Amino acid sequence: MFNKAKPAEHADKVLMLDARHVFRKVTRKVYDFSPEQLANLTSIFWLYRGQEERFRALVGQYLDTAMLGLWDEEPNVRPFIDALDDIIDGLPDDEELSAARAVFEGDWDAHVAAVTVLGDPWIDGVHDLPALHERLANLGPLVEQSRDLVKQMDLLFKLTEKGAPWRRHR
Repeated sequence: MFNKAKPAEHADKVLMLDARHVFRKVTRKVYDFSPEQLANLTSIFWLYRGQEERFRALVGQYLDTAMLGLWDEEPNVRPFIDALDDIIDGLPDDEELSAARAVFEGDWDAHVAAVTVLGDPWIDGVHDLPALHERLANLGPLVEQSRDLVKQMDLLFKLTEKGAPWRRHR
């Protein structure tokens, strides 16, 4: 049964995966695989069977999704910045908040410029290894910048909340 339709190089071999720690908790009693986890586990079989092109296509899809996410940041962050500026205008002067806002603006502008330099989102079906490595190298720092910007946005929120008059009178 285990040898059914195996190529000769895998005869007398069994691929076993320990996926005990790969799951998501749906409810208190139900655990399953997310679509991404299932795709990643399936890709191990593809590699085992020598289907590298399918694996590279999956990696390319992940990188394309990350790039689209970076391109979608601008329209999602701009309303936050506008709302933040409106709130700051209504607060008493706070040097810490002003400094944090200035740092965020500089970092945000640098991030948008770096994403813009990469050009339009890819989604071009290119799955050769050098192109995937280049895309990963380009995306890595931008993803880190995105995480840092989220932390800065959280800090700005906390600083605005701290300086809000409705919080001081409680």
